[in-house]
This record gives sequence, structure tokens and C-alpha cells, in this order.
Amino acid sequence: MKKGTDISGIEQYFFQQPFEIAEKLQQIRQIIKEVAPEATESFSYQMPSFDFYGKLAYYAAFKEHYSVFVSPDVLQVFKEKLKNFSLSKSAIRIPSGQPVPDELLREIIAFTAQWNLEKKRTKDELKKKRS
Repeated sequence: MKKGTDISGIEQYFFQQPFEIAEKLQQIRQIIKEVAPEATESFSYQMPSFDFYGKLAYYAAFKEHYSVFVSPDVLQVFKEKLKNFSLSKSAIRIPSGQPVPDELLREIIAFTAQWNLEKKRTKDELKKKRS
């Protein structure tokens, strides 16, 4: 667990969910840890989340679905692959009775991690040029 992680908030959040939803949230958490092991886990906006050179993803449970939140730009990139899901500006809504879309989520998280890293590198290069 990385420094600064509010594990108690995350664990409490899982504990408050129905068992079958908590299992899905744990699966999402595990996928993100596997795909982006350097990411820092946190609890923000009353939801579990991960950071990797910026926000990587949030995830949360709702009454009839669970969601994974990523950048709206990332959702645009995956728009075609996400056509079977209900989407908001930054959320992928998955009906509670459906399994976690494991492979698609892995692809989205890997892409987002790389996207964030590239943005960081670009920002660093601009700083060097200004110095």
C-alpha cells in the first residue's frame, strides 16, 4: 500500500456494499492494481480511486449499477468499444447484475496510465524549454 492511502475509508466503503457488489468493486480494484502497479490508491469524493501522474480512475457502487470513472477524453477514445454501456461525461455504468468487463477495463486502465504518463512527460519537456 502506498503512502497516503486511506485504506480504512476504502475498506469501510466495500463493507457498506452488498456482498455481490463488493466483490465486483474488489475485482475492479485488483484489475487496476495489476495493470498499473505504481498507481497510488486513495479515497476521494467518497469513492475509491487511483492516481498515476494524475487521476487514473474512480469506481463506485450505486443503486442499480456500479461505475468506473475515467477522463472524458479516454471515454471518447473507447466510444465504439463502450457502445453497449450507459455512459455519462466520465462514467461507464455497468448494471449490477452484469460481470466486470475485465479485458475492456484492463485496456482502458492501461491506456489511461500511458496517457497520463505522456501528459506528464510533455509538461516536463515544456518546463525544461522555459528554463
